[in-house]
Amino acid sequence: LCLVPLWSLTSLPSNRSARWERDVDVTKQASKRDFDRLRNHVAMEEESMRMGEIASALEDAASLLRKSTKKEAEALALANEWKRKYEIEKAKVETLQREPGASDSSESLPAIFSKSSSINKLNQIYVDDCGGSEVGAAAAAAISLAAAHAFSMASDGRKSHAILRRTISQPGKVGFRLICNVQDKDDTCAGYEKYIWSNELRLMWLETPRQILMVMKPQREVRIRAMAIIQDLLDHGLTVLLEPSVAQSFESLTNSHMIRTWEDDSLPQQEIDNIDFVVTLGGDGTVLWATKLFGDGPVPPVISLAMGSLGFMTPFPVDEYKNVIDECISAGFRLNLRHRLHCSILKAGKGPQCNAKGHSVLNEVVIDRGGSPFLTQLECYCDENFATMVEGDGLIISSTTGSTAYNLAAGGPIVQPEVPAMIFTPVCPHSLSFRPLVFPSTVTLKITVPDTARANCNIYYDGSDKQILERGDSVLISMSMFPVPHVAYNTPITDWFHGVRQNLHWNLRKPQLKLSG
Repeated sequence: LCLVPLWSLTSLPSNRSARWERDVDVTKQASKRDFDRLRNHVAMEEESMRMGEIASALEDAASLLRKSTKKEAEALALANEWKRKYEIEKAKVETLQREPGASDSSESLPAIFSKSSSINKLNQIYVDDCGGSEVGAAAAAAISLAAAHAFSMASDGRKSHAILRRTISQPGKVGFRLICNVQDKDDTCAGYEKYIWSNELRLMWLETPRQILMVMKPQREVRIRAMAIIQDLLDHGLTVLLEPSVAQSFESLTNSHMIRTWEDDSLPQQEIDNIDFVVTLGGDGTVLWATKLFGDGPVPPVISLAMGSLGFMTPFPVDEYKNVIDECISAGFRLNLRHRLHCSILKAGKGPQCNAKGHSVLNEVVIDRGGSPFLTQLECYCDENFATMVEGDGLIISSTTGSTAYNLAAGGPIVQPEVPAMIFTPVCPHSLSFRPLVFPSTVTLKITVPDTARANCNIYYDGSDKQILERGDSVLISMSMFPVPHVAYNTPITDWFHGVRQNLHWNLRKPQLKLSG
């Protein structure tokens, strides 16, 4: 038999009860720790959700603030653009007011245009005895040309006959007379009167020009030909202004002391003021470069001698330079006004940080994707009205002069250069229905790179002067107030059709045979 002590039997239930109590306490403590951990986790989740909501609200507020800043900047830029147009128009009207001492001398330009006379006379605009002004003879000529052209387009030629006089008394400037034939009467039509409309401009010198700017293509054969041309100009008693890169090549000529140049990278304003006309020796690119030397301001008349490839803007054969120069100096010349585009950049979030002078282009403004593999995204507005979203390789905004350049290669329309318009042509659009448009010269186009664009864009002015357009940046494009007065070989229409036929072989085909009897 196994004998068990009585004290052990009596202590058995008490030991078990103590163990149970200990287990219950441990379980309670573990449950409390788990509950505390769960409560802390829930609190952290709630705090994280609140922080996420606050961050989202802050991001929405920042987005609204950016949009508000952008709209304010765009509004300021638009206001500055209209202010610039107003100041130019105001200056043009003031300079074109009637000479002091004449009757109704305080009359404004539109009132002068409303004068009426007999329609049996040839309607002409005369700008008499225009010497220099504070902006010089070249600027005076260009401003007068722009005003005369604006009148020929806007006035009612059937009922008006205007004589516009502008006299500048400042001495030391070469005077000229500008004539614009608005209409002519054809008496050969029986039973009714027929009027022949013409915007032909002609400039007549009142005295011999004194200084010309010659711009040439940087090639050896061009410089050799330029020797004889510059010598002929010097023999006429003209001062010849040459670019610094070529001036030293002509120091051996007779009367070389009358050859001048400048030292800075850009053409100084004091030299611009004294230039009476420009002679270019090269191709269309030389003409573009010559007009770019004058920046955004007026350009003197340009005589282009052909030594390039196609030559839409070089109507004069270089072999005829003697007759051309003699005729232009002694008898004057016909003019073709080639409209330019004015462009300014609006940087995102920086207010109206536009280029102070902007850019004036004779051919086109191109915005493309550059080296980016992504489609270009461009928001396009016309007078602040949304027009379209361009998605493709890029966009061309062309003048009518540039309609036969990049615009033509991209499938845009060919437009006669005297038409005041802007051509809107996409480059390889990813769409089956995107077609080019032609806008009137009175509108302002705004092209914006949206914030959602995948990459920045490049912008080019006449194929050069590359700039980067970042997300949020915009470019404002309008018609420049100063067209390029380009000297015509025959008439502007004749020269243009000759260029289209000869250079592009426009509508060239074998003629259909006559039906046999």
